[in-house]
Amino acid sequence: MIKININKYSYENKIPVIKNINISLKEGQITTLIGASGCGKSTLLRVLMGMETGAHGNIFYNQNEFNFNHWNSKQTLFSMVPQTPLLFPWKNIIENIKLAISKKKEIQENKTKNEIALNALKIVQMDEHALKFPDEISLGMAQRVAFARALVLDTKAILLDEPFASLDAHTRRILQEWLLLKIKETSKYAILVTHDVREALLLSKEINVLSGVPAEVYKTYTSDDILHENKNLEEDILSILGRNIN
Repeated sequence: MIKININKYSYENKIPVIKNINISLKEGQITTLIGASGCGKSTLLRVLMGMETGAHGNIFYNQNEFNFNHWNSKQTLFSMVPQTPLLFPWKNIIENIKLAISKKKEIQENKTKNEIALNALKIVQMDEHALKFPDEISLGMAQRVAFARALVLDTKAILLDEPFASLDAHTRRILQEWLLLKIKETSKYAILVTHDVREALLLSKEINVLSGVPAEVYKTYTSDDILHENKNLEEDILSILGRNIN
């Protein structure tokens, strides 16, 4: 289990952006953060990635404690799948994946970067498209490539920042079900950021509803709540999101 505790995070102008975030991640499962646009969801992921410094709190994993005072972009616990795939258009798919592979990983696995990248593409069913360029594949396929890139970083947890927001409804549903399966198959920990209540209910074992700025967990729905979903659960979450919570 990974336990995340962020007591407070503020921008340089001292305006609080995040406070009192306490969430737990379980292996092979997706924990969701849901909130209105602009409430601080993506900023929270950037803090976990070490891209934003100055947060106060701790992360606990495998009997180790990591303090945010010493947390930076070189952390190896989290990798991210962004809202858009961000693939280099002048490189083919396998070359995009190889860019994320370190020499250390080559030594550990005793494989070449090409072998490691191809294996990741097989996991996401994109190996047959390895030599294509980003403009030759669909946006949904590109998001699977972005997931493969996160896999080769070999982190314990994957942060998913609204990865299906730009997709049409049909492709989104296919990839949502695909993602659920892949997180379980790869035994990853995962945080999904979304503002889509139905997506949260479909994919999550735990849903954390965030208030407005500063982002704070207002209510948590556990797997039991979701498993025994009644017709009012979606309405309850939408009601919380629609309030002006200070």
